[in-house]
Amino acid sequence: MPLAVDVQFPWEDSPRRYHNEVLKVSTIFVDKYPVTNSHYKYFLVASNYTPPISDQNWLRHWTGEGEDFFYPEGFTNKPVVWVSHSDASAYCHFYGQRLPHSWEWQWFAQGTDERPWPWGYEDPDESRMPVFSNAPGVMPVPDDVDVHPMGASWAGIEDLVGNVYQWTDVFTDLHTSKAVLRGSPRWRPEVPAGTSWYQPKPERPLLEHNTYLLLSESMDRNGGIGFRCVSDQ
Repeated sequence: MPLAVDVQFPWEDSPRRYHNEVLKVSTIFVDKYPVTNSHYKYFLVASNYTPPISDQNWLRHWTGEGEDFFYPEGFTNKPVVWVSHSDASAYCHFYGQRLPHSWEWQWFAQGTDERPWPWGYEDPDESRMPVFSNAPGVMPVPDDVDVHPMGASWAGIEDLVGNVYQWTDVFTDLHTSKAVLRGSPRWRPEVPAGTSWYQPKPERPLLEHNTYLLLSESMDRNGGIGFRCVSDQ
């Protein structure tokens, strides 16, 4: 829907499809990589965190219980997924951090030159981001977060596009809550020929974002969404 309404950023007086504003971004410290399964495991041990409302679909790819609750073999350095926005926020807050605002994410991914990719204007290749897939019914396993250093942004931040989406802001009105997803995933399921509205193949992921309608903690958890944290000091 080309005229569909998007979210309303703080400097806007209404929700709108297109956003165009020059902002001054304060100094922030950014995780170089998305949070991995091993990082999240350390967090669970240190914090004894469990989802306060529902644990349905939480870390759905992990197995075991209690101290034996663990990620699959070979997933140590892959981005943790199957975490809701609240789960991700709880992780960041435990370490004195927070999820980035959408415009902060764009700043450390893009800088000031309107490049479509973190590394610049060159078309992506396997050295810069994971291989894209649209295999029907099969979501590809994410790559390790540090295997594409050539895909780093001007700020040295890696694994920004092509692996998993990343949580940023949530916007709530009288009827709905939407999370802004930044980056792009490895997978786009097959859609009818000639259409791309459902999940377009990323062609300029730093010039676009996606939104995710939040329904419940269990349904918000997804195998294609991870996160990273930022801090103000």
